[in-house]
Amino acid sequence: MGGQLVYYEGGEGYCFHNSETKTVTYTNVNGYLIPNLTYKSGEQIEQLGKYGFLRRDYLKNHRNSLYQVMLLQDSIGEHLLEVDKAAREREEIILKQLEEKRSIAG
Repeated sequence: MGGQLVYYEGGEGYCFHNSETKTVTYTNVNGYLIPNLTYKSGEQIEQLGKYGFLRRDYLKNHRNSLYQVMLLQDSIGEHLLEVDKAAREREEIILKQLEEKRSIAG
């Protein structure tokens, strides 16, 4: 599992080449090499609404270990989209029921 760490021209960062895995790039921050990681969930998070962001904040603040696992497994975006969709559907149902009650009572 050998690989080669290569320094970029211009001091932008480092790149680790390994024949068995993908290439991982790094950025040098105060002498520490930080991997430049991306995940699919980033695109999904751009589509989130109010309830998805509320769920994300709840997980971060009260269930941080679960949030970190989902983030590392790249399943957080899908989970947050599902929660957001379900909450918006429930909200629509509740609003329709309130409108019906108001029209019957009015």
